[in-house]
Amino acid sequence: MPVNIHIAIDAMSGDFGPRSAMLAAQKSLLARPNLHLTLVGDVSILSLYPSHSRIQLIPASSVVAMDDKPAYALRHCRNSSMAIALQQVANKQAAACVSAGNTGAMVALACHLLKRLPGISRPAICKLLPSVSKPSLMLDLGATTQATPEQLLQFAALGSAFYQAVFARTRPDVRVALLNIGAESTKGLEHIRAAAKLLSGSEGFDYQGYVEADQLFEGVAEVIVCDGFAGNIALKACEGTARYILAVANRTMRESLWARLQAVFALPLLSRWRHCFAPDSYNGASLLGLRGIVVKSHGGAGVDAMCSAIEVAYEQVECKLLEKIENQLLVINNGV
Repeated sequence: MPVNIHIAIDAMSGDFGPRSAMLAAQKSLLARPNLHLTLVGDVSILSLYPSHSRIQLIPASSVVAMDDKPAYALRHCRNSSMAIALQQVANKQAAACVSAGNTGAMVALACHLLKRLPGISRPAICKLLPSVSKPSLMLDLGATTQATPEQLLQFAALGSAFYQAVFARTRPDVRVALLNIGAESTKGLEHIRAAAKLLSGSEGFDYQGYVEADQLFEGVAEVIVCDGFAGNIALKACEGTARYILAVANRTMRESLWARLQAVFALPLLSRWRHCFAPDSYNGASLLGLRGIVVKSHGGAGVDAMCSAIEVAYEQVECKLLEKIENQLLVINNGV
């Protein structure tokens, strides 16, 4: 019989707040019989939605605003839905936390409440990107906008450990690349070039050199490292491109009767193609480097997107990701 998995959800954050959180919770519980969810927020609002025996409601007196500064959140938002959801993980009452709230505040509160793993000075948000061969892990995507060369080296170690843990890969098989504006050694900002020297001298992973943004989906490396500023821009540009492609495809299929007839015969292929490009299917980015599992959802996540984020958290708990990353970091750091 599968072990019960408890996940805490910040139910008040994001554009759709309690509605998205509660409806996604109901849907996720149907898919996972051993899943138990704790929704943190305004109980008077959450109680308006249908209840479930595997849903627990915990009250929170405030919500972290999207424009709150991290320092403000640390001082004044200890009773917010985000902080209390993270505290559930810190207290071992939940195995993971999911939030669609303010990224900077989430990073600050998570670092304060959960603490960082040994040897990690800053956490990184990571996400698996589909590619023509195998998924690539990209980090950081917004937790640390200005990373030092040493922090980029730490991100490489975290990413390599994550990839090995999730895909059961060995160290020599995990290739690491730095996102840059060119492949030449003279290209890029000073901290990128300094990080390249650190990575090339590391024995903890197979450093491949620079990778450009137009190669993100080519599978040239298992782990792609960047600072949060470049990573966040690259990710959102990719998501915007995906939405554009879907919009053009929908418009094209409605332009004429002949196009609509062709679409009928192509529906099975189009359905698979649409799933590959739908950003909601890939919602849920992991905040690595902490002593707990934290999944960041898009602020604009609807029900299906929130379900994806909950599923990411569930799978990471189920595969004992945190324990595996801690073990892999020990191996990698001994070789760095």
